[in-house]
Amino acid sequence: MKKNIAIPLLLICLIVIIMIMLLRSCSQITRETTLVPPVNISLSLIPGTPKEKSLVVLRLFSRKLQQEMLDGSPISSIQIIADENTWTDNITFSLAKGKDKTTEIDKSRITLLRAQKDKKIAFHPRTVFQIFYAIEPSACLIPGQELSARLKLDKYTLKSNKVTVPPVPKNKHDLALRRARIHSLTNSGHLITAAETLIQEKSESHLGYWYQGIALEDNRNYQGALKAYKKALQYYPQSTESKHYEPPVYIISKIRRLQNTKKNGTTN
Repeated sequence: MKKNIAIPLLLICLIVIIMIMLLRSCSQITRETTLVPPVNISLSLIPGTPKEKSLVVLRLFSRKLQQEMLDGSPISSIQIIADENTWTDNITFSLAKGKDKTTEIDKSRITLLRAQKDKKIAFHPRTVFQIFYAIEPSACLIPGQELSARLKLDKYTLKSNKVTVPPVPKNKHDLALRRARIHSLTNSGHLITAAETLIQEKSESHLGYWYQGIALEDNRNYQGALKAYKKALQYYPQSTESKHYEPPVYIISKIRRLQNTKKNGTTN
């Protein structure tokens, strides 16, 4: 009787061992066939005001090539194939809070502003490509939630870092600062208005003059831009706004370039 019971138990143990070995083998095959992307993406959010747009900047680079350069390995490059739909149809932006369900942002709210036009994209150790998107209105970006992106590029699926959507500012200055940051990249006409509000709210902060200079320079008012940049440099030491500053070297370089332009009588 005991022998009759022992035989089925041995068979069951043997079957379990075989199944475990098969599962491990399948798992190893899956890991080996999974394509590890040779390039990476990082996401930055430039938040706007609730009724206006926010900007998202995706940066494409190759951490693999960067590491090879740091290790002293021979310099190589990576070729990635893209098409006209890569930056629109193959991109998804998602919002999530903690472990809650992730929600994709409706594509009708997303506009591609700037992207690579080449179908063959060559990556080198120091290569960084920037892709700009607008999400409108910003009210769909709920404060406290985490924004991330997924991009299908060639035969790879790239996942970005997660960025927490910041709270909406409650005062005029900080709202104007958001508008200035957005319009410095999109609309110099609206940037002038935002810069004027910044100066009105905090006349001894460099920020209003910095953005005023950008707007005036973009409109080819080089004399006015030079004056604004000098004001920005004058007030820079008194400015203490965290995370919203331009290092003085940027302001100084703007001043020097415009001074040389004036001296040489050129506008380029």
